[in-house]
Amino acid sequence: MLELLYPQTWSASPSNPRYDRPPDTRLLQNEIERLLLYAHPDPIRESHVRDLIETGPNDRVFRFIDAVFAGQLDVATAELERLLLAGEEPAKLMAQVQQQVELAALVAAAPGKPPIEIGRALALTNPNRMSGVAASVRGRSVRSLIAAVDHATDVDRKLKTGHLRQPADALYHLLAKLARTTEPTRSRAGH
Repeated sequence: MLELLYPQTWSASPSNPRYDRPPDTRLLQNEIERLLLYAHPDPIRESHVRDLIETGPNDRVFRFIDAVFAGQLDVATAELERLLLAGEEPAKLMAQVQQQVELAALVAAAPGKPPIEIGRALALTNPNRMSGVAASVRGRSVRSLIAAVDHATDVDRKLKTGHLRQPADALYHLLAKLARTTEPTRSRAGH
């Protein structure tokens, strides 16, 4: 569990003492309590640790968004379920997917322009993020990205007008629509 929670710091000596932080014992205590609840009434097993602590929430969000943009509906849905179980807000996840759709469309609208330049022009706090966005849309047609923007806008409108009542419902609806605009690719694990 310690190696999963603190992959860079638990078993390695500090490489840059100015920026290295010791493991957060409060986080560790919270994770142990979560494991106890999750495994109850059984003893904690390695599979429980991997289910709950495999990676941090930000990694899961990135995996989720990557799966959405790769057209891997099964992976995206599984990651979404994990995120929701971990307490992520569906509205926040919806906003992140919509933002990714928007940024992808901007990358497609500026062919040949370096992604980091696009990020700077947008005044993003982390313009390097656009490199990841550009990588996620490689091989996608401008037409499919325009369709993704249309789908995101349509789902947002349906949520705001009450046709879709819950943010989670809107998120699943958007996932299904976006999956239709992409060519499914093989997952990294080869599934």
